[in-house]
Amino acid sequence: MSGARRRSPPGARRGASRGPQGGGWGGFLAGLALGLAVAGLVWLHYRPPAGGRADADAGRAAPRAAAPRPRFDFYTILPEQEVVIPDEDRRPPAGGAPPAGEAPGTRYMLQAGSFRRYADADRLKARLALIGIEADIQKVTIQGGETWHRVRIGPFRSRAEVDAVRARLREHRINAILLKVRG
Repeated sequence: MSGARRRSPPGARRGASRGPQGGGWGGFLAGLALGLAVAGLVWLHYRPPAGGRADADAGRAAPRAAAPRPRFDFYTILPEQEVVIPDEDRRPPAGGAPPAGEAPGTRYMLQAGSFRRYADADRLKARLALIGIEADIQKVTIQGGETWHRVRIGPFRSRAEVDAVRARLREHRINAILLKVRG
């Protein structure tokens, strides 16, 4: 009976196949040591130089008058670009002549909205497209660093065009402000 296997007693081989007790702890400690070594190397690589703290303290003691003042072009650029026209000045003059103070190259735009999220601006642009008005979204970063998305319609060459579009907007309960664009 060469094909028959002999069975060994139930407790004879159990200890031999298991290996040393506590094998899981050895792997854990090896992984912990490796992780700490990598973290130490990263810390050494990214730490600031030793003299950096003294230089930073000396820089704070210096007067702030030496720092250049920020230059804001916003205050000069914006007034040159557009002017908000109040509703009281909207009435067209009697006759077909253009208003006395209006230059021949003056263009107008309507701003239908300004939103922080692009999705909101795009939703209004789609709503305007459904009523047949083409609009653009202008991304603007204001003084505090915030980004706004303006929904603008135009440019228009005459107040008559602006008034016609504005009337259509009012029919659909969309308010828009009138802007005069120079240049």
